[in-house]
This record gives sequence, structure tokens and C-alpha cells, in this order.
Amino acid sequence: MRVREWAGLALLCTIWGSTWAAIRLLVGDVPPLRAAAVRFAIAGIVALLWMLLRRKRMPRGTEWVHVLVLSGGLIAIPFGIIFWAEQTVASGTTALIYATVPIFTAFLTPALTRGDGVQAVPGRAMQAMIVGLGGIALLLQDAIHVSWRQMAGMVALLVAVALTAASTIYAKGTLAAKGSELHITMSSAWQFLFAAVWLGGLSLLLERGEPAHWSGEAIAAELFLSILGSVVSFTLYFWLLQRWEPYRLGVTQLLLPVVAVAEGALLLRERLQWQMVVAMVIILGSVAFVIKARVQDEELVRMRVQE
Repeated sequence: MRVREWAGLALLCTIWGSTWAAIRLLVGDVPPLRAAAVRFAIAGIVALLWMLLRRKRMPRGTEWVHVLVLSGGLIAIPFGIIFWAEQTVASGTTALIYATVPIFTAFLTPALTRGDGVQAVPGRAMQAMIVGLGGIALLLQDAIHVSWRQMAGMVALLVAVALTAASTIYAKGTLAAKGSELHITMSSAWQFLFAAVWLGGLSLLLERGEPAHWSGEAIAAELFLSILGSVVSFTLYFWLLQRWEPYRLGVTQLLLPVVAVAEGALLLRERLQWQMVVAMVIILGSVAFVIKARVQDEELVRMRVQE
């Protein structure tokens, strides 16, 4: 893997690992769907202006369809769930659940790909995924001892994870495919703007009359999520997706729970329970084995070719 890819991966992990705490802070002052809509409206406007200044072309033909699908499946629905869930679910727990994205991606890849250039997942990696699901079960077992709303939030987050995984596979075969002519940031800009429309509409229906307190802390969190957490990070995400298989991009989730749990404990004074630590070890250990299995399979293929 090239140095540029490692650097992009490190930056992406650092940014996304910090977004969970920012969301947790923001939804304490602003209704969740409204906060998410504002985040992606700002991100969409900034990204679109950047692309227009660079004279990048607009989407054409079926590219609009792909943008529209991803705006809902990759952004609006998953992030709407995240913002809603983080009203009750700790940021560290949210990040830990999202660390299972590569597990879901690996399971969904065979069903959602039909010879479109997306590589199959190694068998040993699939076995490790099953172990990782044990970590999810441990998290949900802990949820039984808390409020029903917290448990509902965790289950909803698993739905968001599955949708994110499916959308990543879809993106790999469309807008993030090798040779795609549409600039990745232009694609992201319109995904953000469409997502802002979906989320804004839902907010008008479900959050009408709910007050929003735009404190300095809330504004800072919103700007961080809009610029770094959306424009910069999604540009990096699609750039890496053009070079990696969908489930391999799941390595971005490896450090996210560590960053989020640390920030949640230090900044938000969230409790660090032993179940969370054990679940983190199980999930991260399984995903680490997935990456190792992929590297070993690539080395085996090279050896066979040389023979």
C-alpha cells in the first residue's frame, strides 16, 4: 500500500474517530435530524463551491441516479439514525457498533455483486467475521440492562451499519469504480445536498416545535462535522474506495472506537464499562484477522503466479 494511501487512512481515522463525540455534544442542544440536515447542507454548499471554482463538471445521466441513491443509503438514513441514537447511546458505544461495518460488508458482498469487478472475501476472513458478531451480541446483551430507548438506539445503529455496508458496495460498482469520470468531491457535494433535503423534510415532520440552542459549543461541533467530518473525510473515503475493495476499506473502523471511547471518557465523562472493552477486543481482533487473511491470500496468489 502506498504512503499516500496510508496517510489518507490515518487522517480519515483521526477525523471520523472524533465525529462521534462532536455529534454527542451537538444533539444535546439541537434536535438530531435538524442538526444532521444543517451539517450536510453546509458541507454540500462548501464542496459544490469548491468544485465549481475548480471547474469540475456536474453529474450526467445515470450518475444522478447513483448520487441520489447514495445520498439516502450512505448519508441521510445512516446519519439520521446516528444523530437520533446518540441522544441516548454513548459515543464510544456508537463507534464500537460502527466498527462492524467491514463485517457486514463482507457478508453482503457475495449477495450484492455479480461479476462487476468487486473481489470476493477470503474464506478465513469470513470465519473471523462470525467471531466479530459475538462482540455485537455482547453489546446488545448489555443493552438489555439499560432503557428500552438505548436498546432501540443500538438496534437502529446496526440497521445503519448494514445500510452503510450495502451502499459502500454499491458505490464501489458505480461512482467509485476505477475509471469513473465524475470527480469524487463533486459526487459527494450532491450527495450531501440531497441528504440535507431528506433530513430537513423529516425534521419538519417529526421535530416541529422542538427548540434548538445554538451555543458556541454546538456551532463549533456543527462546523467540525460539516467541513472536516463531511467534505474532507468523504473525499478521502471515496478516494480510498477507488483503490481498495469495499470490505478492505473497513480498516478505517479499526481506530475509530479507540479514539471515540477515549474522547467519550475524557471529554464527555462517559463510563467505560468492562463489556465495552471486551466487545472492542473481540470486534477489532476479528477485523484485524480479516486484513491479515487478505494480505496472506494476496501473497499466495503472487507465489502461484511466479511458479
